[in-house]
Amino acid sequence: MKTTPLKIGKRTFALAFTAEALADLEETVEGFDLGKVSETTKSMKTLLDAVAILAKAGEDLEGRTLDVDRHWFGAHISPAPVSLAKVQIAVLNAFAEGFRMEAEAGEDEDSPVDEVLEELKKKENG
Repeated sequence: MKTTPLKIGKRTFALAFTAEALADLEETVEGFDLGKVSETTKSMKTLLDAVAILAKAGEDLEGRTLDVDRHWFGAHISPAPVSLAKVQIAVLNAFAEGFRMEAEAGEDEDSPVDEVLEELKKKENG
């Protein structure tokens, strides 16, 4: 699975949306809805939760152990709109990549369209 890089401070973290990340999001983010993953990036609380969870999954895939937590991310992500937009885009790209992996695994002519992936693609492209 491809990971999405996110640079925070002077460090780069790999983000990934995996089944484990989904389970952690469902457990951590109140009211998490897989059909509305883009909602996760709208509030600072859920954005920080998502970054920490996706970074843990991504670092695991890269063979590393995440050595920081949600509070570290909160202390090192600037609240400036440009900085937050960069983080939001990385999180949405990680979600999209996770859905893309699922779509590629079961792709054939009769497969249903992944509506969540299509919605994320629309938001990503404008």
